[in-house]
Amino acid sequence: MEIFLLFLLACFTQAAPRKNLQDQVFLFPKRSTGSYVLLKPSQNREMERFTVCLSFYSDLPNPHFGLFSASSRAHDNEILIFKLADGYEVSLRNQPVVFKVPKEKTNQAWEDVCMAWDSATGILQLWLNRVPLPRKVVAKGYRIQGDLVILLGQDQDSYGGSLDLNQAFEGELGNVYLWETVLSADQMKGFQRQEDSTPLLDWLDLSYEIKGEVMVVPSLF
Repeated sequence: MEIFLLFLLACFTQAAPRKNLQDQVFLFPKRSTGSYVLLKPSQNREMERFTVCLSFYSDLPNPHFGLFSASSRAHDNEILIFKLADGYEVSLRNQPVVFKVPKEKTNQAWEDVCMAWDSATGILQLWLNRVPLPRKVVAKGYRIQGDLVILLGQDQDSYGGSLDLNQAFEGELGNVYLWETVLSADQMKGFQRQEDSTPLLDWLDLSYEIKGEVMVVPSLF
């Protein structure tokens, strides 16, 4: 699996489609280790800070799945956003941090999630439905690696592979962005594309490849 995904990434790097996915979503109809979306940032380079945002909806009774998984050769969880039944686990440089969320504030029709981190301070932010959770500190002084394999709907346990059925996503996912900066509080609350910055991953101009049974369908929200 790892060799296949790395070969796929090499081919994908040479030629990846770019599409405007406004008012559309990725639909993952069922859990599968063979279903995911491979993303290609506009540039591959080390990052000292970043913000990643996405929206999703899932009716799995006991949510336990990967949403955004960026793996490097050095760390399988270079950047990870993972949904738990009682909150979120996010990881940087294989260092997991858990954000507990009261159940009444999760499992809404759609959840908007933004994760932001700054190397200079190590401050890690997680915003849920445009509201900040208590900040944490992790991996101060680190630089995110530039050789990322980025998957939606899975949690990589090795570089480009080792996918687990019990960690696979089922549901709808969209509005994916990655900025090489930490968005301001007002921008986080707005949860929209920032006109004064060009994201490395842009939902309105996204390079991606679908594997398995994932579909692009119109959003109902």
